Amino acid sequence: MKNKLYILFFPIISFVFLLIFSSSTSILYNSFTEGDSAIFMLIGKAVLHGKILYKDIFDHKGPILFFIEALGQFIIPGKKGIFLLQFLNLTLVLFFLRKLALLFIKKEQIWIVILCSLIFLALPISGGNITEEYNLLFLIIPFYLGIKDFTKKSMYPIINTFIYGICFSIIIFTRLTNVAPLAALLLTIAIFLIVEKRWTALLKHIGMFLFSFTITTIFISLYFYFNDALYDMFYGTFLFNFKYASVSIIKYVWGHIFGFLYGLITLLFVIFTAYQYYKSYNNIKLFTLCVITVLFSFIVINSGKLYLHYQIINLVIIALAISMALKNLNDKKIRKKQKKIYIVILCLLCVPYVYFLKDYIILTYQSHKYGISAYNYPKISIPESEKNNVIGYNVDAGWYLYENIIPCFKYFTIQDWWGIADPNVLIEFNKMIKESPPIWIITINGPLKNQELKVTLEDNYDINTYNQDYIVYKKNSD
Repeated sequence: MKNKLYILFFPIISFVFLLIFSSSTSILYNSFTEGDSAIFMLIGKAVLHGKILYKDIFDHKGPILFFIEALGQFIIPGKKGIFLLQFLNLTLVLFFLRKLALLFIKKEQIWIVILCSLIFLALPISGGNITEEYNLLFLIIPFYLGIKDFTKKSMYPIINTFIYGICFSIIIFTRLTNVAPLAALLLTIAIFLIVEKRWTALLKHIGMFLFSFTITTIFISLYFYFNDALYDMFYGTFLFNFKYASVSIIKYVWGHIFGFLYGLITLLFVIFTAYQYYKSYNNIKLFTLCVITVLFSFIVINSGKLYLHYQIINLVIIALAISMALKNLNDKKIRKKQKKIYIVILCLLCVPYVYFLKDYIILTYQSHKYGISAYNYPKISIPESEKNNVIGYNVDAGWYLYENIIPCFKYFTIQDWWGIADPNVLIEFNKMIKESPPIWIITINGPLKNQELKVTLEDNYDINTYNQDYIVYKKNSD
């Protein structure tokens, strides 16, 4: 029975972890959701109100994420339903982390892997309810199956490839770059099928992968096809992101230098551990997998805007490396040679991480404890009959949630930011303001970069209320 206690402990650990670190959905914090999580929650809510993704309401994440958001709020409106799905997701992730670790170490050491994984996850989770968090399950399942094949020297069961294809499609229809670790696993399997000259098996696996990938893609595409939004979905999920990734690639490196260095140290830790494991146990497949995975992830994470939550996808390879390191250290002959190096790496990883985590926790506590928002929204009273006729310009999505409003146009937030990637965002927004002007518009109180909007507001709108941060306009009766 002692070995079965994790069945009880994992849900408890998941609940407590999310209660503390998922500040955007946790009931522990009184403030309403802001930032990316607010965007995702708002779009999920809009879907439940009949809005068509990408056609009626836009963001450049994949549709799977918004179906999850809608499902959570369908189960329990607001944050609690989404928190429930996060809880189920993390609990399953911990179960598979345990199964992965057991391929290398004893049951008594499982908690080291779990604890280290949660410490790693605590800071990049960035308030929770983000794509990388939901994709962890669809990364850890293929990694467990693939690594089990590599350690037990099995013949790559074809059913596993079917699962890989399903997981691959779910991830890319959530956020394309999150698929890097799974792509590395698939490439590793393909490399060794070629090395082993198993050409028939290679073709069968490719065929099975394409089959399962296509099944999921067709189901997703049919929803958008019948809602006349198939192109809109592919544009929002893929095409817009290629434009988005090409903008300001180097601009954010210094602002996120911690994430860059932490990713670099992680890469070196994984490669060092994998090499030591290879020397001791002669498993070239695991070594190849580790090298390809950290290189893929490092390139993907550091070729964009370097947000810290991008690091979450490294959790699967870090959990693997920790398990391999523990197996290395269990061998007394190996332990003497590696112990000092692991202590140095551990300090490099943990000391700055704990420092930043402390600041993050304090900041989160201060901003959420008493419902204090980073955004000083003005107090307004919009009639219920007019709440379907409101739009914000560069206003955080949390405002819509706070006011219980579904925006009346698909580009409902950070328009200037999206407009850098695709100028058509601003063109379409300005066209909407002129041809179908909403009754209410809220903007930031400051200079407007969008001159067309500025002129329209001056000519056709009156200031209803304002404060030092925002101005609320109402369409005049002229």
